[in-house]
Amino acid sequence: MREVILGIETSHDLGGVALTRGEECIKEVPSSARLKHSEELVILIDTALKTSGLTLEDVDGIAVSIGPGSFTGLRVGLSTAKGLCLSTGLPMLVVPTLDALASIVKLESAPVHAIIDAKRGEVYWASYEFSGECQRRTGGYEAVSPEGLIERISSEVLLLGSGLDRYREFILENARVPVRLIDPNPRFPSPTAVSLLGYEKLKSGVAQDMGSVEPIYIRPSDAETGRRSGRNRT
Repeated sequence: MREVILGIETSHDLGGVALTRGEECIKEVPSSARLKHSEELVILIDTALKTSGLTLEDVDGIAVSIGPGSFTGLRVGLSTAKGLCLSTGLPMLVVPTLDALASIVKLESAPVHAIIDAKRGEVYWASYEFSGECQRRTGGYEAVSPEGLIERISSEVLLLGSGLDRYREFILENARVPVRLIDPNPRFPSPTAVSLLGYEKLKSGVAQDMGSVEPIYIRPSDAETGRRSGRNRT
């Protein structure tokens, strides 16, 4: 029997959880409000398990989105996943948010650019391409301005993500090469996408040492930036 994975996605305001078995989704439970505390996420997990007729004893691994994204959401998701893994002994399977978003695209010939609105006039960005049926990231994760994003579009690409909410027209007007957009646009990765990538990591034997797991923030939070500015003025 193929493994059951519990996927946790909290990188944006409205996250959720999913249960998958192999490559099939058993249940997905989205949040109807911003997740600010681990207790709220635990309720979603409990709902997903009960409505699926499963318990944590039926789960083989816990996949969690680790960013970039909402600082509060990432902390909630990661702390919940760590707590569950510590209490159950299940492996932790960390999934970068942009990887999960890009994984929604299947067998695309053009490069795939995943972009998430990062506020402050920037987007979180990463580029992917297919080798056979396997998608791979071709560089690092970056926070770039819209102008910086245009510079990174050097050939025909497929774009998806919440970054299109704010910069769609700018991209279409300024890109020097053909740009295609997914319609409807998946603004953020789904909990199911996180769970399915977790399953791939479990099959490959890639589990994470919980002591070394940190969210992918890319840049300081607004609060941290404010503290630094305050120190610089004193």
